[in-house]
Amino acid sequence: MSRIHFREPRFGHGDTETPRKDSFCVSVALWLAWALLLISLASCGHETQKAEKTAIPVRVAAVENFTPRTGERYSASVEPARHVNLAFRVNGFVQYLHQIGAADGHMRSLEPGDMVTAGTVLARLRQEDYDIQLKQAQSQLDADREKEKAARAQLVQAQAASTRAEADFARAKALIESQSLTQPDFDAAKAQYDSTRAQVEAARAQLEAASAGLHAADAALASARLALQDTSLTAPFSAAVVQRNIELGALVGPSLTAMSLADLSSVKASFGGPDVVAVHLKRGAALSIFAEALPERESTLSLGSPAKAEPVPFVPLSAVVRPPEGATGFAVMVVEGNQAHRRAVAVGNTYGDRIAVVHGVKPGERVVASGATFIAEGDNVEVIP
Repeated sequence: MSRIHFREPRFGHGDTETPRKDSFCVSVALWLAWALLLISLASCGHETQKAEKTAIPVRVAAVENFTPRTGERYSASVEPARHVNLAFRVNGFVQYLHQIGAADGHMRSLEPGDMVTAGTVLARLRQEDYDIQLKQAQSQLDADREKEKAARAQLVQAQAASTRAEADFARAKALIESQSLTQPDFDAAKAQYDSTRAQVEAARAQLEAASAGLHAADAALASARLALQDTSLTAPFSAAVVQRNIELGALVGPSLTAMSLADLSSVKASFGGPDVVAVHLKRGAALSIFAEALPERESTLSLGSPAKAEPVPFVPLSAVVRPPEGATGFAVMVVEGNQAHRRAVAVGNTYGDRIAVVHGVKPGERVVASGATFIAEGDNVEVIP
């Protein structure tokens, strides 16, 4: 700010005291005038700055009436009745893919959208590796079967020898008691009896081992046979191909989903809704579904009767705010003139990016749609496009 200097008038030697006093009064008056001018300018600048600060730019939207056409609507996803991901249980190279006739008359592999019937062999791995394993398992089973047969025959022989030795030992005991048999002959009969009994136990253990080996070989053969069967991927039901992730010559295994199938003979719609609606649903009730893929239809699911739908005021979702701290419910900022006023409202259902207002506003009123959270009661606002 510029400094203003006032110089007191000087008088000559002949001047009296009265002119000096008048000059002082003029100086004081000038000081007061300048002070009042500066205060007035500062006050105007402050008021202008305050007015510019309180004028908050906002976007507004008019409250409009909306009539739901078919009751409450919810977004739904349509899913097939059955969906399955198919994979090979064994590893191998893809040697065959199911072929169908193409539009140009040539044959081509299955692609997403193609239909297949139940039992169709969709793909097959190279079978030579598993044929070899099957033959090896069959050979091992035959060998173990012969071992079991020989062990069984050996047990029969041991049991026959033990039976004869047991009869000889019983006769020797009777003779030794009547002193008709010498002690060495008795001891020989007892030794033969004990030996044949041990042979029976050994033959029985050998037979048990051979039988266990035979069961293991039989299980190995069954596993090899199952592995050979698992080189083919078969459609479990008639369905559409949703995805194919394999190609001829590719090395695949159980970790890879080879194909995905979907049964489109019937479909189901999945949707989420509030608890107040879910409690009124009943099993077997008919619901209206509108598909976006069909002309003049939407991808939604409708609950309720269109006859019950009535016009309701609605505002943008962004216009609804929470009241000040400590209050409950919802509110909107209504623009009246160039000021915003908070008004409590009761809200209803949502319709896209808008929400119904059951109580609190009337059609035609303007509410702040953008910037409502930054406005306080009575703030001056400037409506922008």
